[in-house]
Formats: sequence, structure tokens, C-alpha cells
Amino acid sequence: MRVVIYSEPAGVFLGSCMGLGWWSEMDPAGQDSAITFESEEVARAEVARWKHGPEEPWRCVPVEASADPYATVEDCVRAGLPRWIP
Repeated sequence: MRVVIYSEPAGVFLGSCMGLGWWSEMDPAGQDSAITFESEEVARAEVARWKHGPEEPWRCVPVEASADPYATVEDCVRAGLPRWIP
């Protein structure tokens, strides 16, 4: 079991590239999976490194990551998170 970061307004944290964070409800940029973290502690440490973190409230959600270390859209939906369209 791994975890994803979820923010109600921004959606599922999909990952980052060149200092930009990608979120399912903001601009999924064609991403059909989300980066996962091995534990809530590791996810929280990642968020603590960001200059601009996700909008509050955010939480860690456990997921079964079928494409470890990534969770597909379907993996996230099974974990109770909203579906996004890449």
C-alpha cells in the first residue's frame, strides 16, 4: 500500500517537473497516473520541501498502486478519489 497526496480544490498530486506541480483538477497535462509515496511521513516530508504547497486542507490517501510507484486513475478512483481525464 502506498499513498497519494490529495487536495480538495486541486485534486490528486500527479507529480512535478521543472519546479512545477501537476494536479488532477488544475491541469493534468496528459498524466494518466499519479506519483505515490511509500508512507504518509515520506509524502509529508515531500510537501514540506515545496515553496508553495497544496491548498489546505490536503491529506494523504492510501492506494493500491498497480503501476508502482505510480497509481493510475482507476487506482485512485478505487481509493475513493475523483476521476480525472488526462
